[in-house]
Amino acid sequence: MKTILLLGATGRTGMQVLNYALSKGYLIRALVRDPSKIILKSDNLQLIQGTPVSINDVRKAAAGCDAVLSSLNNPRKSESLWAKPINSPTLMTDSIQNTVTVMHEMGIRRIIVQTGAGAGDSFAGMPLLMKGLIRLTGLKYVYADHDGQEKVLKDSDLDWTIVRPVGLTDKDEVKGLAIAKSDKHTSFISRKAVAKFMVDCLENAEYIRKAPIISEKKQ
Repeated sequence: MKTILLLGATGRTGMQVLNYALSKGYLIRALVRDPSKIILKSDNLQLIQGTPVSINDVRKAAAGCDAVLSSLNNPRKSESLWAKPINSPTLMTDSIQNTVTVMHEMGIRRIIVQTGAGAGDSFAGMPLLMKGLIRLTGLKYVYADHDGQEKVLKDSDLDWTIVRPVGLTDKDEVKGLAIAKSDKHTSFISRKAVAKFMVDCLENAEYIRKAPIISEKKQ
């Protein structure tokens, strides 16, 4: 049974990651600023209060872990396309840099991180409208931070997987996934499906040092 450090457990996707990982029998150490936001109780869940922006908090949470899952997000002040991040614009980049440093210190190899379709080298393949949204609206702050954390991972020698979902929904169903370029992609995917893919990657070497875009498969 593996012990997993989970970052971003109080987010909408992170909650789904937490639920699914526990259902698969993993031991979870979740680093969270406010433990009261997690009402789920399990003997396999340990909440560590802190922030991944603090390397000492990451060290405390990562002790005894075998792998890392991150669904960190840098929330914006509102749902407006022009809204700026609430926190430092490099929150995710700084957090993943701390995490990579601690993983090297502790000999942890496996890390799976959620970013988004359009991040890093996937930007070139995005539709023109999506490119405009990423470059001209408040999404530019989020995507710059995604780009930063992707660079940190790719510059490391760790066994990383970067998961790039398309538009996220809160639907309950987990439909078939489109992953390969030859698959017919849709524009959406449920957070539950993203969570399942991320956790399942822990036991699947196929996507080590890869950054798949994932969506629901077009029927």
